[in-house]
Amino acid sequence: MIFKRDEGFRYTFSQPIPAIFTFHQINDREVKSSPGMADIIDISPEGMRISSKLLIPDIGADVVLTLKFKLNGEELTFDGKIVWYKEMGKLTEYGINLIVDDSEKDIIIKELKVFSKNNS
Repeated sequence: MIFKRDEGFRYTFSQPIPAIFTFHQINDREVKSSPGMADIIDISPEGMRISSKLLIPDIGADVVLTLKFKLNGEELTFDGKIVWYKEMGKLTEYGINLIVDDSEKDIIIKELKVFSKNNS
């Protein structure tokens, strides 16, 4: 498992944010999947930790998800690669390395600032 904790900041939600994900790629092969449900536990401009009832069986594969969620009423969509997982009883937590450019990182930072201000 890879843990990336040298980021500038990571925002942990007091109540997880619901998200919908689909599989986008597995081992560089485009795939289409049914949507799955997850909760975003924390997020940074470069990654997030989610939990889901779904246990992805082939975690050794190179798996890229497309994640959709709302933050401050804005619908956000990002791709991310699963870099670690941990089974937690009936749920599984996944570490996601977001595949984002600088403008998308700025959007995450901006929305987190607004969210933090509105929920403090």
